[in-house]
Amino acid sequence: FREDGSPWPAEEHPSLATLRTGKPFNNVIMMVRRSPDDFSWITVSASPIRLAEDPTPRAVVISVADITSLRQAQARLKESEERLLQLLNESPISIMAFDVHGTVTFVNNWHLRHFAQDRLTREHFLGRRIWELPGIASAGLEHEVRAILEGVPLRLPEVHVPHNAIGRECYQRLH
Repeated sequence: FREDGSPWPAEEHPSLATLRTGKPFNNVIMMVRRSPDDFSWITVSASPIRLAEDPTPRAVVISVADITSLRQAQARLKESEERLLQLLNESPISIMAFDVHGTVTFVNNWHLRHFAQDRLTREHFLGRRIWELPGIASAGLEHEVRAILEGVPLRLPEVHVPHNAIGRECYQRLH
């Protein structure tokens, strides 16, 4: 069966398709059902075997690997990531994450509700450099934020922000 659970026509199976077309197939994911509730995942690779003087494939070499445990681990990881994202999004503190280049990759709902006061969307922040955001820039924190990227801890008990993302003055405690 295909990954979506639909039947895999025999003529499209990698080994038969390779024999028919002469084209190799690599790491094709297939589901093998033993019963309606019991199935495994495999990858199938197929390569044609030809005689030197004949371009028509005479045979096919197939390799099959059971990837059931890998697929199960990927599903558990995805569930765990979704739970973590929900926890971060609903935490009652401002959480903003950025990558090693300072590009904002995450802003939680609390930040949007309280600092942006629901006037700005998540997209306003995502993809921008953290030091380019109005609150960071107006507070003069570019140097400190850039230092974080080099592994220097941020130690500021309170920050005066003359103009945050929606143009308001505020004070923020950083932890």
